[in-house]
Amino acid sequence: MKKRIVLAVMLVAVFLLPGGTAPVVAGGISGITGSINMEPPNWGDYFRCWLNFDVHQVDPATYEAKGMVKARVYNPTFGTKQIWYEPKCVSFGETDGKASAILVGQIVRREGWDAIPTAGDPGEYFKWQVVDGGTPGGNGDLMRIQYYDFDNFIEYWPTPPVGGCTGFDGDETNYADHGNLVIH
Repeated sequence: MKKRIVLAVMLVAVFLLPGGTAPVVAGGISGITGSINMEPPNWGDYFRCWLNFDVHQVDPATYEAKGMVKARVYNPTFGTKQIWYEPKCVSFGETDGKASAILVGQIVRREGWDAIPTAGDPGEYFKWQVVDGGTPGGNGDLMRIQYYDFDNFIEYWPTPPVGGCTGFDGDETNYADHGNLVIH
């Protein structure tokens, strides 16, 4: 009789405890991972850009996000700059039948291009849209920029961008030539 009670208690513990402590997983898309690389002729004759994403939506109601985005931009005149961004929000949808995301983040660190105006400073924001075009990234992955000031090519915003992670009015489209961005 004691063995049955012990066995019953153990079974209850095995089946109930993990359910009570397991995180709730929301259905649908919740993250952006991977990288895209944009090189000439896709990103101008003089620039090369590599973007790495590890972004996860924390709250689908507010679009709050966590994770990190890292960029490395090379120009033969200016050298290399690296920028680390902290995502603030991300919303998911479709663009031309492909998974897409609108992403707003804030620069937390930059190395390089110290004397270059509009290079992006800690505290400034970006607003991008990324599209997962399939595997590999050269088959249609892309990144669009919504500039703060398109006439002067100022990408970074001094305050959180207009519209946050809803509504996107892209000014520039950059196609990946390799890598693999995944929206999942």
